[in-house]
Formats: sequence, C-alpha cells, structure tokens
Amino acid sequence: MTGVLDFDELFYKHERVRWSPTRDLPPFSEIDRSKIDGDMVDGLVVLARTEFSSIPAILDLVRIFRHDADLTAWLSIWFAEEVRHHLLLRQWAEAAGRDPEGMVPELTRPELGDPPAIATLAVNVLGEVRTCRLYGAMAAACEEPVLAALLKKIAGDEGRHAQGFAHYARKLATADPDGAVPVLLRVGQLWCDPDSGLADANPAAENYQEAETAAAMAELHRRWVDPEREARAICSLFGDIAGLPISTPSDFATLRKQVRA
Repeated sequence: MTGVLDFDELFYKHERVRWSPTRDLPPFSEIDRSKIDGDMVDGLVVLARTEFSSIPAILDLVRIFRHDADLTAWLSIWFAEEVRHHLLLRQWAEAAGRDPEGMVPELTRPELGDPPAIATLAVNVLGEVRTCRLYGAMAAACEEPVLAALLKKIAGDEGRHAQGFAHYARKLATADPDGAVPVLLRVGQLWCDPDSGLADANPAAENYQEAETAAAMAELHRRWVDPEREARAICSLFGDIAGLPISTPSDFATLRKQVRA
C-alpha cells in the first residue's frame, strides 16, 4: 500500500502490534499482592506522573510542527498512547491498593520559544529511548505478573515512539544535513554532559515535569537502567539519523569539532 504521507505506513506499523488492555493483559483483579514490591510501586507513581506530562508536550509539539501535517498526524498516535500509559499505570496502582492521589500532577509548560525542529525531534528520541529502557528493565525485574506484562507492553510502545521521532528527524537531516547534523550532535553532547552549558543553546531540552518528578525519574534510571547499554542504543540511533559513525558518547564532541558545529 502506497501512502501519500509517511504517517500512512507508520499508522499500520503501529496497528499491527497494537494491544488492548482488556484483551492482551491479565485483568487487574488477578494482581498477586504477595509479589508487590513497594519500591516498584513508588516508581510506578513517578512513571504515571511523567506520562501525564505528554499533555503540555503535545501542545508545543503541534505548535512547533504546525506546518508539517505528516508529523502532526503521527503525533496523534504518540499522544493517545502516552495518555493511555498514564491511565493504566494509575489504575494498576489503585487496584493494588495505592491511593491514586498525587498520580495526576499539576501541568507545567515551559516557555520554549521556537527551538529548531531537529532539536525538538532529537530530544524526543532521547526521551523515548531512555523511557523504553527503563520500562524494559523494570518489567524484567518485576515479580508481580500483571504489572510485569503491562510494563513490557509499554516498553514496546516507547521503543516504537523513539523510531517514529527518529523517522521524522532522519527526513529533516536528509533534506538539510548542513543545518540538522550540527544540532543533532549538539543535543547528543548535551545528553553526554548536562553541565556543558549547551542547554542554553537548545531550549527543547527543557521538560514538562515538576522538578521533584524529574529528580525521581533520574533516580529510577540510576537504579534500573544499564547506562552502557542505553548509551549504545542512543548512539546507534543518532548515528543512523545523522548518517555518521556514532558508537560512543565521546563521538558527539569529536564529530562536532569536525563539522564545526
């Protein structure tokens, strides 16, 4: 099937693996309370709050890409799935006995101005890869079978989201490599070295989480995610987008010097 938009093909890629919480997951009534880990549930609350931040994010993404109907159409899939993640995480926690109070945060929306489109896509690629890795690691460690199944499904969604953002970033990089590649490398170096001062040059690096939630997410990553495996995944995907040999985090700074970013 040939589509007018890239969205057409991406839509069916999502549809072929789309899962239903009522069909493809055990019912929450089957939660095994003897296998619930309190620290895991605390992490779940943080994840639910983080997923809810997709609401202010979609407002800015649609604004930034208001002239790109193709990408905006795909964002409708991304947003619907992110909000669904929030709902299911919150409902699992409630079914497991956790008070849902506090799982729906106040929405924050930083003033992004007009960041470069490629920077916005690159930051979202980073976020989706990191979240995919986090969900996958927590699913592998989770002993409660209903939650483990849910976390595994969400990890798959986040991985596809990373590929979707990467698809559109690759289009921009192919159309304008001289303008896009230096920004990609700059975002990559920012990820490697948050204290490099590059955040000022990349407003898209701002996030939509409250400071407390952002700090809690960072702690979850430190606890659950293998940083070397995550780094390899990010470098590989950025290298594919930029069309450059990026295999280690240090390559970002090296290549920036070569392209005079």
